[in-house]
Amino acid sequence: MEQALFSCTTEPEQEFDPLEYFSERFRMPPEAIDGWQIAQRLTRPGCEISAPGMRERAERLAVRSVLERAARLVGPLRGATHVIVEPLREPYQGELELEGTFENLLGKQFPGREDWLVERRQERRTQIALMMDTSLSMSGANMALAAVAAAVLALKMKPADLSVVVFENDARAISHLEEDDAPASWHAAATRASTACSSPTGCTRVAATRRRWRRPSRGCSCCSPRTTR
Repeated sequence: MEQALFSCTTEPEQEFDPLEYFSERFRMPPEAIDGWQIAQRLTRPGCEISAPGMRERAERLAVRSVLERAARLVGPLRGATHVIVEPLREPYQGELELEGTFENLLGKQFPGREDWLVERRQERRTQIALMMDTSLSMSGANMALAAVAAAVLALKMKPADLSVVVFENDARAISHLEEDDAPASWHAAATRASTACSSPTGCTRVAATRRRWRRPSRGCSCCSPRTTR
């Protein structure tokens, strides 16, 4: 069914305007053409676009659609937190930690400032390496869905805490940990996934990744998160 739905014609002549071009190429009525339809077809064998200008336009529409879908799915952007108990240093620093404070005050005629304890929640830092299979087996709708999943993660993570690694015949990092560039991280995750080039064989070699990364499967997977306390 998917093969029939996503079958494409030969590339039209360049004189077509973009809407007519995509409609002809993807065998769809012009009113049905949007960024998500393009994203599902752009990496499918037989549906590639090589015409100058049209490829770039298709990529922009696909990436915009992926990011819009991710933004609707992402939910609250606040990360996981954990409780910290520490001496009171500033007013309204946190909630008074009663048990620890009572223990410190017990038997003291003149309590010190460090005896008053407060607790507050601090965001827990987690760093993740996202590995994405961009081989032929992930082309078409699979790649578009993987792109949305990658973009959701990129939107929820701090840029410096997310590395994106794509692998096909070789593994390549397209964003790195400790690089604090949010637009680049979001765009890299969505762009590479939604516009990835597929290998002629459709085979994925992950040997190059096994020494450093774990669990490269299902197109979008993470190694065990590294948490910094």
